[in-house]
Amino acid sequence: MSDTLGMTREQTKFLRAFRKHPLGPPPDAWPSPCVFRRWLRRAAFRSALKSLRDALRFQSDLHLAGAAASAAHVLQATLVPAPADPAAAAESRAMFGGLIQLVKLSHARERTAPTNEPPRPPASIRTEVMIEILRGFHPKCDVGTLIQVLEKQLRKGAPAGAPPVQDR
Repeated sequence: MSDTLGMTREQTKFLRAFRKHPLGPPPDAWPSPCVFRRWLRRAAFRSALKSLRDALRFQSDLHLAGAAASAAHVLQATLVPAPADPAAAAESRAMFGGLIQLVKLSHARERTAPTNEPPRPPASIRTEVMIEILRGFHPKCDVGTLIQVLEKQLRKGAPAGAPPVQDR
C-alpha cells in the first residue's frame, strides 16, 4: 500500500478504512485521541479529512433529499379522509407526523446548507500590485530572471507597489 504524500502509513490506512466502512470505521480502527490530535497537525491529513467530510455531507444531503421526496409523495398520495376507526386514525397520524418531520428537516437543511460553489475570493490588492510590478519589466524578460528580481525585492523588504529593482 503506497502512502499518500504528506501522510504516514497509519493515517493512510485510517482514511482508506472509510472505503470499506462507509458509515465510519469500527471503534478499534480509530486512533487514540492523543494520536488523532497529533495527526491533525499535518495539513495533508486535515485536507483529506475535510474532503471526506464534504463527501459524507453531500451523501447525507442526497439521502435526505430522496427520503423527503418519497415522504412528500406518500403524503400527497394519501390525502384522503381520515379513517373512521380510532386505532387506524392514530396510526396514520403517527406515520404522517414522521413523514412531515422528515420533509421539515429536509427544508431546514436546504435553508441552512452552504452552497456547493466555493466562495470567490475578493480581488486582492496584493495581486493588483504584483501585476503592476510585472508590467514594469521588459516583455522579453525571461521568467527565471523575473522571479529572481522579485525575490530580491521581497528580501530587501521593498514596500508593496515599489518599482522593481532592475539590477542584472
